[in-house]
Amino acid sequence: MLEHVGRADGQVKISGFRIELLEITLALTQCASVGRAAAIVREDVPGDRRIVGYVVPESGQAPQPKTVRRELEERLPDYMVPSSVVVPDTLPLTLNGKIDQTRLPAPENSLSLRTRSSPPTPAARYRSGRAQRDRDRVDRPVVTLQPLRRAGSSALGAERLRFSSHSRGGRCHW
Repeated sequence: MLEHVGRADGQVKISGFRIELLEITLALTQCASVGRAAAIVREDVPGDRRIVGYVVPESGQAPQPKTVRRELEERLPDYMVPSSVVVPDTLPLTLNGKIDQTRLPAPENSLSLRTRSSPPTPAARYRSGRAQRDRDRVDRPVVTLQPLRRAGSSALGAERLRFSSHSRGGRCHW
C-alpha cells in the first residue's frame, strides 16, 4: 500500500499560484528587527487557505506586523505576501528541531471576509466602493474585488462575492 503524505518541499498552491514558502520565510528574515521567521499556510476557516508569517524579534527589538507586511510588499509579488504577520516570543520546535506548526498561535486579526468591519478611513471607504455608491445615490451594493487578493481570498471566493452582489442588484468593480 502506498500512502501519499504531501510534498517534501515547501511548495503550496494558493489562489492558483504555486508558492515556495521558503522564499517567503527568507524575505521575512531579511526584514528589519527580525531574528527568526517562518511562513505557513493556515486554514482556520474550511476552504479559506491563507499564508501567515511568524517573526521572532531580535533581542531588544519589536517588529510591528504592519511594518513587516509593508517591507514584504516591496520585495514579493502580492500573491506571496502573508495575509497576517504574528510576532510570537519564540517559534515552537519539535523534538527533531523543526518548527511545530500545530503549536503556532492563530493570527488575532484574521482577515475573514464574513467578519470584516466597515473601512474606517475616507480613503478606505473610497477604495471599497462606498463613496461611489454615495456619489451615485444608488441603493445597490458596490463591491470592489481588489482587496480580496490582499486578504488572501481565492478566485472562487471572489466569484461567489461577485455573484451575490449581482443577485442583489449591485455592481462589481474589478
